[in-house]
Amino acid sequence: MRSSDRLLDLLEELSAANGATLTALSSKLQLPKPTVLRFLRSLEERAWVIRLPDGGYALGPHFLATAQKAIGDDAVLRCAAPHMLSLRDLLDETVSLLSVAGTSRVCTIEYRSSQPLRFVHEIGMRAPLHAGASGKVLLAFGPAALRKAVLAEPLERFTGHTFTDVAHLENELRKVRGAGWAMSRGERSEGGLAFAVPVRDPQSGRVHSLTIFAPEARYRAAERATWVRQLTACARAIETAAGVSRGDHCA
Repeated sequence: MRSSDRLLDLLEELSAANGATLTALSSKLQLPKPTVLRFLRSLEERAWVIRLPDGGYALGPHFLATAQKAIGDDAVLRCAAPHMLSLRDLLDETVSLLSVAGTSRVCTIEYRSSQPLRFVHEIGMRAPLHAGASGKVLLAFGPAALRKAVLAEPLERFTGHTFTDVAHLENELRKVRGAGWAMSRGERSEGGLAFAVPVRDPQSGRVHSLTIFAPEARYRAAERATWVRQLTACARAIETAAGVSRGDHCA
């Protein structure tokens, strides 16, 4: 594995852990402590990582400032929160916004269901694009180069419902583009059900996926049209707010 990959793995682990010790990072990354410590010291020198009072490590101000700038440059990420909260409160199911990261998808904003049985993506979570409603929306409405790159690689099977045949997935993506929304049942997580629609930043053109993620056991087929309508209305409201936003201000 390249040093750059190890460094990225370390940053992702720090993001997920919200602070971690050298021992825990070494174990999680399966790297020797001296190697991890060398990376940490280099990152600490440039404020990407900070040392905590308890001796652990966490993401530093330079990382957080970079992330904030990225959010500020994307009007959808800046304006989505109140509309997503309203949809979550209306349905009491998890509502997430996912974006493309390389050839994966990453959860950037999420508001969880308050119900004891719930499905979540977790902010910062990365997952393949070929499995799940949100990934299919990002592939279907994203650039052709992205689809070409994803479909050129073997499609990993996660459950019996995962699309692993390229021709079948391409046909599914055509259906998603025609319908304007995607649905998945247990493609990435057994027992999970999701609906997703695209949200396009009117300023940058970047496509995100607005997703409802719920237990399949709680879903009723009669709710499909209502969920799609409410999800689509939320997406259009986010796009409208993003289209008239200026700087830190949203409609």
